[in-house]
Amino acid sequence: MDTPLTRPTRRVPVLDAAGDPRTVDVRDPGPLDTLREAYAERLALLAARAPEEELTRNSRLIRSLESGVLPARARLRRGGLDPATFLG
Repeated sequence: MDTPLTRPTRRVPVLDAAGDPRTVDVRDPGPLDTLREAYAERLALLAARAPEEELTRNSRLIRSLESGVLPARARLRRGGLDPATFLG
């Protein structure tokens, strides 16, 4: 008999980009799964010598998926004294 503590779960609570809680079903394909499928499609298109329009469409898809999975970059500090070289 499964108890609430031992029952396997497929839904997990997470915070979205805005910090709001939401629930994700881990059985759903994630962004990396979608990107992997797009790369597999790219290889199949290249092997089949697909037309240029199909390769262009796939390249755009891959570019948009890659931008969605890259981590947000930290903003660089500009101006002011550099604490690594400040001698005062």
